[in-house]
Amino acid sequence: MRLTYPTIAIAAATFAATLAFAPVLANVVGHLDLDLSQFLSAHEQAPVATAAQAPDCWSPLGTLIDALGDKDCG
Repeated sequence: MRLTYPTIAIAAATFAATLAFAPVLANVVGHLDLDLSQFLSAHEQAPVATAAQAPDCWSPLGTLIDALGDKDCG
């Protein structure tokens, strides 16, 4: 019970500081004119590698996972 009030105070101060500094950080990013779109669209440009996984029919857990993933163990 002794740590409850200091913990609540720290959490409230952190929340208030986050709300207070969020507009300031947004203004700084706006003034620096950072083009963040190159980072946000990087996943669209990168090739996606997919691998076909063979069904795991030997263990009960593997059979369940394969059944949930619409794979045949028959």
